[in-house]
Amino acid sequence: MLCSGCTCDPPAQAPPPPVPADAAPAPEQIILDSIAVKSIDPAQPVELYPRQLAQQLGAALVDSGLFASRPEDVAPGYRGRHATLELLIEYDPAGLGSRGTSALVVVIDAAIAWQDPAALDPAPWDHLLAEQPWSPADEPGAAPSPPEPGAVATLVADAVAQIGARLVAREQVRIGGDAAVTDLLSDRAADADMHAWALALVAHRRSRPLLDAVVPHLDAGRPGVQLAAIRALAAIGDARAVAPLTRAVRFEDSEPLAAVIDAVATLGGDEAASFLEFVASGHPDPALRARAAEARAGLPAAAAQ
Repeated sequence: MLCSGCTCDPPAQAPPPPVPADAAPAPEQIILDSIAVKSIDPAQPVELYPRQLAQQLGAALVDSGLFASRPEDVAPGYRGRHATLELLIEYDPAGLGSRGTSALVVVIDAAIAWQDPAALDPAPWDHLLAEQPWSPADEPGAAPSPPEPGAVATLVADAVAQIGARLVAREQVRIGGDAAVTDLLSDRAADADMHAWALALVAHRRSRPLLDAVVPHLDAGRPGVQLAAIRALAAIGDARAVAPLTRAVRFEDSEPLAAVIDAVATLGGDEAASFLEFVASGHPDPALRARAAEARAGLPAAAAQ
């Protein structure tokens, strides 16, 4: 495993979870060929020690048992799959925190990329925002104190550790099959990114048994999750999804409405035709009217009448 362009000694390998007796094909274990840590620095950059970050992250991932650093470390009963991992770190010691006050803000995007160029299935990723408010002033009326340079490196290191744990959680769902995806979709306490991840897996696998688990995520309160749920239902291809799709979308929400138009056009049926006719004849946005009319015209003749 290469870390930040340097060769690192592979960490000790922990055993992966036991392989279910009925598992077919063999579950995958990701072989991390390299970990790259990059940063977008502000005007006054701080040393983040990317090599150490990559080494620590690699050790944590391998220690989970779901990742390997070398092909020969892949556990019996598992098949190795080569991938790379890249972290992009952006930080601002004088950023604006979630409460509208000065804060040290760190944003990390992590993405695993399959080494097989023909691979189409989703690979684990994560997006994390961490922040640390400036210290309150010692005297009334004085300005808050900015963080020391060491605080930046500490917060970044903590955030990278969180990224590692979250990538492990995503990988557990990926190799856990429909049961793991269902458990995650049923966990209302899980964050929006994790739900979107589960829905992306459903869409790729076209898991029809998970239709009922997807429908509750059509709630418009979380736009990214809603769009992922719409795409998952379209990919599943079960016409029973038309009714919940058309009930969940709001006329004024252009992006989800466009996605539902495309989804019900794929699913077809009389209910889809009626919905597309309604949008085509009554929506104030001419682009959406045209989209719905084109979709309706593309339905089989029996449904379009």
